[in-house]
Amino acid sequence: FVLLAVLAVFGFTVFWLVDVGIIKGDFYEKRAFANANQVIVQPALRGIIFDRFSAPLVQNDSVFSAILTPSLLPREAGGRHQVFEKISGVLGISEEDILRRLGETDLNRFNRVLLAQFTDPRKKFELDALGLAFLRVEDGYRRFYPEGRSFAHLLGYVGVVSSDDLVGHPDLSLIDEIGKSGLESVYDAVLRGKPGE
Repeated sequence: FVLLAVLAVFGFTVFWLVDVGIIKGDFYEKRAFANANQVIVQPALRGIIFDRFSAPLVQNDSVFSAILTPSLLPREAGGRHQVFEKISGVLGISEEDILRRLGETDLNRFNRVLLAQFTDPRKKFELDALGLAFLRVEDGYRRFYPEGRSFAHLLGYVGVVSSDDLVGHPDLSLIDEIGKSGLESVYDAVLRGKPGE
């Protein structure tokens, strides 16, 4: 009986080592690299579109971006629930929205999730006061069209990168914005610029 118990424990240990080391080895290697090496990307401001008289047709307005780092979240569900509740209270988004955004993110590839963009500096101070290591509030921008809808059919619009957009653009992340239609889409590569690190 003792020999059988020892063999069972040994077999389980070998199975676990093969599972962690070989089958899921790539996943854990990427997670360890993401935990050890955190590169902070400084997004490039999107280019301005001018008319022939050098008047801007599109501009960038300053906003704050709430960015979540999933690898630094508390491991236990209760701890996550508490912090998501606090974040929800400040940003005005539901806990379900936060969980949905986390679920839609390929955590093997991305370690940053955009939760919300806002202009109210009080929200930034409230989020900073929470002292959460996994939540950063970064300076960002939002596109502004001074002429309103007058040139919407020509200029198009920008939007947050979707999983479909990532297929053709491996250099993008889920917190980037790209041109979705019009001139914003046609000249996206030029207007987007190159982010810094």
